[in-house]
Amino acid sequence: MRPILNSKTQGTFDQIFQHPITHNLEWRDLKAMFSHLGEIEEEHNGNLKVTIGTHTIVFQSPDLSENASVETVTSIRHFLRTAHSDVSSIEAPHVLIVIDHREARIYHLELNDSAPETIRPYDPNGDKTHVHHRKHEDSGHNQQLTYDSYFRAIGTSLKDVEQIVIFGSGVGASSAMELLVNWLRKHEPKICDRIVAKISVDQSHMSEVQLLAKARTTYASLASAL
Repeated sequence: MRPILNSKTQGTFDQIFQHPITHNLEWRDLKAMFSHLGEIEEEHNGNLKVTIGTHTIVFQSPDLSENASVETVTSIRHFLRTAHSDVSSIEAPHVLIVIDHREARIYHLELNDSAPETIRPYDPNGDKTHVHHRKHEDSGHNQQLTYDSYFRAIGTSLKDVEQIVIFGSGVGASSAMELLVNWLRKHEPKICDRIVAKISVDQSHMSEVQLLAKARTTYASLASAL
């Protein structure tokens, strides 16, 4: 289980799993986070060696006053997922997706204290946006790009999971949950086949603890029915 982080290092951990990938993570903050999660070693050549469980990664002479590159943050994200999956002995990850038109939160239920990965629709202009159902074919090319990039990012995060439960609000064409499932069915059928339940919930009246408890109850019910 991941050690308890203070507010500063927890914020750094959460930033790593944001989408789009952040450009503002300072190396000094990453080093502080790594020191809480595992062991760090500053090698004689200036490299930083980080070990969590049986997994090790080496960063070449990071400048603690600089921000980490997008490529580096991506590598760190993959490293943390792999390391914590190994430490927690997760063989068949159970995932909960809580989705609406503004964001998707992806929870790995075996990691009890893990912050969710948050994915939001990408707007190249930097404005806040969300995905709408396209009622008409002329609704706009930019809207379709936002729609595709949002769900593609979610699909990328689900490549290694075994079972997926989705919670969403709204019904029919107005539901981001249904839009996501339809997109996965078309573009990522293997991932779509791993969806074991999709449930409409009132997210505005449920806490994170309640959402996670409902997801675990759902998985338990499915297992007992087998």
